[in-house]
Amino acid sequence: MKEGSGILWGWKEIADYLRIGEDKARLLADDNTFPLPVFRNGRGQVQSTKAALREWGYKRALALTSKGANHDQEASA
Repeated sequence: MKEGSGILWGWKEIADYLRIGEDKARLLADDNTFPLPVFRNGRGQVQSTKAALREWGYKRALALTSKGANHDQEASA
């Protein structure tokens, strides 16, 4: 990553930014519900931006939190 650019190149940089392993990052990119926002150029290279990953993290956390709240409401009914 070039300093200040906000662009992350490759699974290693993306995974390091998210503080997860590269394998987990690849799995999250293929998730049907909340896929990791990455651009694949068709030659095996991948990139994303810090801003896109932050937004994805917020939305995913919110969805998981509300899903858990709905489950708790159903269990108490």
